Amino acid sequence: MRFEPVVSGCSIVMVGDFNPAIIHPSWLHEYGVEGDIAEDRTRVDAVHQDITSFKVDARSHTIRKGSFTVETRPAPWVAIADITRQIFGELLVHSPVQASGINKMAHFDVRSREVRHDIGRKLAPIAPWGRFGMELDPDNNGLNVGLQSLTMRRKSKLEMASVDTNVTIEPSDLLQGNSGISMVINFHHDLKDYEPKRGARPAVDLLMQGFDERIAEADGIMNTIKELAKDGT
Repeated sequence: MRFEPVVSGCSIVMVGDFNPAIIHPSWLHEYGVEGDIAEDRTRVDAVHQDITSFKVDARSHTIRKGSFTVETRPAPWVAIADITRQIFGELLVHSPVQASGINKMAHFDVRSREVRHDIGRKLAPIAPWGRFGMELDPDNNGLNVGLQSLTMRRKSKLEMASVDTNVTIEPSDLLQGNSGISMVINFHHDLKDYEPKRGARPAVDLLMQGFDERIAEADGIMNTIKELAKDGT
């Protein structure tokens, strides 16, 4: 049985020093980043010196003084990479950006509460927990017990940056029926020996060079967990 995500999304985060009031739908449209900002396709929640928040179609933008985030729920994920490239690789190229992140998330339904608990037992065996672990009975009055949140981290080094890969798996808070699993895979890039005068170009180049590879790896990790769900059916 194949388990496809019920909800999925991707976001990019740039960490630096920004002026939130600059980036808004009209500005993006003026410079060709967004082609259509008609009222029925755009929602603006705030444009302020401390935070700007708006949505164009399925793309959500949140800009604070220390971070820029763009997120989309439907694929193609490369759309937000292209937006980020245009903003920081062409328009705000002198903005200091010392770190970036790629986040891939998915909620998928494994069809039953029992399968979800079985996955939890495989990822976090209860035997090492002694008596406490043996009391983690999924049939205990219907209570939600067992694995609540698990994060695995890998640290690696590239020529120009260090990369933390964080994989978090939890019960889904979006899907009903106690049979949903949430996964978030975060790739955090810190530039080595960064100086603000270098602007945004190094972070943008690093992001674009590795974007497809990161998305493919995230999908591979998620598919591994899906195989655990398949084995439990």
